[in-house]
Amino acid sequence: MPNESEHRKKYQENKSILENELSISNCERYNWIATIAFYAVLHLVEEKLAGYGIDSKSHTARENMVNRQSDFRKIRVKYKVLHTRSIVARYSGESMTREKAQECLQYMEEIEKELQS
Repeated sequence: MPNESEHRKKYQENKSILENELSISNCERYNWIATIAFYAVLHLVEEKLAGYGIDSKSHTARENMVNRQSDFRKIRVKYKVLHTRSIVARYSGESMTREKAQECLQYMEEIEKELQS
């Protein structure tokens, strides 16, 4: 089971990719931006869960934890939006818009602030 610092490192790696290689200001890879934003947030959630000795084994298990644990009350809707958009970006023929990708980045930042408070 990865520990808190390992999940934090993965979050920071994903965030760095979004700030540098896939910066929304100079890149139109909106599907990848949405996907990486979700996986960055996934590691923030897993970091919090690891602090309780919990390792979710699947997206479903993690989403159930987000929906049940009071620590995640304020991020539930944003987490669900990010998860849904990552699925759309990866598996549908639909392309992510710049506006939706920007909102994904905003949600990622808001979730980071909420989980660190």
